[in-house]
This record gives sequence, structure tokens and C-alpha cells, in this order.
Amino acid sequence: MLRNYALLLLCNLCFVLHTHGQEAVVSLRLPDTAEQYRFEVFEPLEGAYNGNLKTQELRIQGGGSGMGDCSVALKKPGFVRFKCNARSFYVLLFPGDRLRVNVYPNKDITDWVTFSGTNAAGQQLINTFYYRPFQYLSTTPLFDSLGRHYDLINPAVLSIASARAATIDSLVHNGALKPGFAALLRQNTNAYIFADAVDKYLTILRGRKYGRLSKPDSILIRNNIRALFAIASPVAQNTEATIEGEYYAMKYLNSGFAPSTAGDTITVFGPYNNYGRLPDTLQKNLLAGSIISSYISSFDEFDKTAARNYFRTKYPNSRYNGIFSKLEAQYNPDDKVLIELSNLIHIDTSARSNSVRNLKELHTAFFKDRKIFIDLWATWCMPCIEQFGYRETLDSLAAKNNITVVYISIDEPRLSHKWAKDVFRFGLKGFHFRAGAALKNDIQQTIYGKESFTIPRYILINEKGEILSKDAPRPGDAKAIAALFQQTVQESSPK
Repeated sequence: MLRNYALLLLCNLCFVLHTHGQEAVVSLRLPDTAEQYRFEVFEPLEGAYNGNLKTQELRIQGGGSGMGDCSVALKKPGFVRFKCNARSFYVLLFPGDRLRVNVYPNKDITDWVTFSGTNAAGQQLINTFYYRPFQYLSTTPLFDSLGRHYDLINPAVLSIASARAATIDSLVHNGALKPGFAALLRQNTNAYIFADAVDKYLTILRGRKYGRLSKPDSILIRNNIRALFAIASPVAQNTEATIEGEYYAMKYLNSGFAPSTAGDTITVFGPYNNYGRLPDTLQKNLLAGSIISSYISSFDEFDKTAARNYFRTKYPNSRYNGIFSKLEAQYNPDDKVLIELSNLIHIDTSARSNSVRNLKELHTAFFKDRKIFIDLWATWCMPCIEQFGYRETLDSLAAKNNITVVYISIDEPRLSHKWAKDVFRFGLKGFHFRAGAALKNDIQQTIYGKESFTIPRYILINEKGEILSKDAPRPGDAKAIAALFQQTVQESSPK
């Protein structure tokens, strides 16, 4: 059983930042509950967005008088992530800002935080975009509707970006947002939209959507990607400070459109050697992030010691060096069986799961006597990722019906680092496995039969390991999911 596995609790590391920047203060309040809640804070690291390493922790008592102030030292503007009760909200802070946040842990995800103070309307807008990405930021609907009319896609992408920019600009015009805040928010929003579009273009180029492309279509798509990168540069100033900047820069780097010169690879970082092709502001934080992620995800894709030494030599005064030392002190490779994040996210890295040959064995080995809902996905599958936007609803329905959520990635081994990183990035509560060849073959035969292996796909399995639904509703269809889960409970109840 999973509960008997050794646990590596790297999430409990709290890194204290020592900077000499001016403070921004965020006052947190819990007005509609008498309970005490823990808030985790993820401040920028050396000017770059930090969504993974906790830098502060506060415990705030609910009630009318309960309030806690969080001081964030900033040398430059940056996005800060706050986490409470397995939910997150984001704020964009400038040095000297004063912001008040009312948090309602028991409300729906779409209205569980409200803001007052500096750029309050913009803070609300950031979270509105992130709580409803499919509605505001996703390019999936236009790719689906336009199909192979590739000449029409970029204008439609720009239309989405223009609509979001118009919303931001209207707040500036009304005096609700400062221009500098609006510029950085616009940059972050464009990075999300354009990265999403590039991802879909790359999926088409690789033949995963329509099969092999004609040469003219291939050229047109590549030109479309170049045009998007030209309009919103992935290596522009302040890219590293935005939430989506790193992701957008990685799309630029891995799509083959970033310029390459001799000597710009860093061999000690293994599969991430091409980070050397990026500007130093992005390169430093991505190199540090790969080292940190290698500890958190426990995948040995490169020599950690050699990578740390390279980094320390190039950036001797970086605060990351102290973080590496703390991680190294708590790192025990013999305990790497299951990574647990905040008791909610479990990533399996054991040889045991690699030997699992079929879904029946997976259920018997890890989930005996438990109902499981399986999400088949991959890091390159944008429709899969878009469904993660409904994870709060899925988690709630699963908990009510005593169903365990299990994510099975079909990513290749070379993407194991990105797989683990994306699990943290999207906050996917549940149990995570990367399917080996034998398990993939069984899924093809058992679930798809003669159909193509397309994702996302959702599977429901009962306590006995029997497949109840080979093609369950998507998390976005909450009513259908609720009905299926309820039916499962009724069928398993004693007669």
C-alpha cells in the first residue's frame, strides 16, 4: 500500500530570503470563519517568479479581528503566490505596496478572495483569469473551430490577447490600475496566451493532431510561431518576473526557434544544457530551478554536484547556493520511493511502478479496495492541461464519494523532470505515475481497443479493480461527473 512507502517531505523546507529591497505589505484576513488557517508564501527569488519554494509561513486566526501582515521584500516588481487550504491566489506587488486580502476558504474558487488597496482591481483580474483560464486565456476553442485554416489562427490569437489587454487598459483609464502594474500584467497574460497557441501549433507540427502535414502547411505554421515570438518576445525584460515567463521561454527554447551559437550549451546540466542559449536573467533562474526540481522530483537526469559547482562558480553571490545546501543536507537517495507534497500530492518514482504491466496490477499494488478515477494525460497535451482548471470541482466530488484521483502520464522517460515539475505547477492533488511501455500497451488494448490512443481520457475503476467506465466524462462536465460518481456509490453500497 502507498501509505507504507517512505516519504520525502521536501515541501516542509522553508527558505528565508535576505534582501535589502523595499517592503510590500499584504494584510490577510479571514472574515467568515472562526478557524485558524495556515498560509504559505512563495516570494520571488532573485527577481524571478517562484511557485515552488515556500519562503514564509503564517498562521492566522479567523474572525472579525483576525488578521496577519505578510512583509515581502522586493527590489523590483514581482508576482507572489499565496497558498491556503490547498488553494492558491496570486498578487503582483511593487516595492512599497499596501494590499489587503479577504480570504473565504469555504467559498467557491471563483470568489474566495477579494482585494482592497494598491491595484486591487488588477489583483482581482489576475485571479479571475487563472480561475477561469478556459474562458479568458485558452486558445483551444479557436484551434478547434478553425481546424486547418492556419492562416486564420494567428489573427484569432491576437484577438484574444487584444480583448484581455483592453480589459486591463480600461482599468488604467479609470484610474484603478497604475500603468506599470498594467504593463507587467499584460506581459504575463500575453505569455500565457501565446505559449498556449505555440503549444498547439507544435502538437500539429509533430503530427499528433492531424497526422503528417503538407510542406506549405508546415511552413505556414512555423511562420505563425515566429510571428507570435516577434510580437511578444519570450526573452523580453522582466520575463523572469512573470508567472508564465519561464514556461513561455521554454517553449521558445525547445521549439527550435531560439538562436544557437557555438559554445552556448552547458553540458553538466544534461538534458537542460540548452539553457545556455537564453539571456542571463532567465538562464540563472532556470539553471537553479532545474537543480531544485531534481531534488524535489528525485530524478537523476544530471550530476547534481557538478551542476551545483558550475552554478556556484558562475553565480557565487546567489541566494540559490544556500538553498542548494539545505536541499543537499536533507537529500537521501535511498528514500526515493514516493514524493509527497503537503500530504496531498504523491509522485511515484519507484521501480515497483515501472514493473506494473496493466491497470489491474496497478490497482492491486497501490489501491486495493479503493475506487479510483484515472486521468490519462501528458505534459505536451494542452486539452489535458485545460481540464486541470476544474481540479477543485473534481477533488471535491471525488472526496464526497470516497474516490481516489490517480493521474497517469504517458510522457516519455526524457520528460520525467517536466512531468514532475508540472504536477507541482498545476497543483494536482492525487497520486501520480508515469506509464511504462507495458502499461501503455495494456491501456491501448483494454481501454481503446482498435481506437487511436487519444488524450485526455478518464477511467473509473471500482474497489475490485473492475473498470466501470472506459471513457468517463471530463472534469469540466461537473454534472456528468457527479452523476457517475453517485451511481458508483449506489452500486457499491450493501444491498
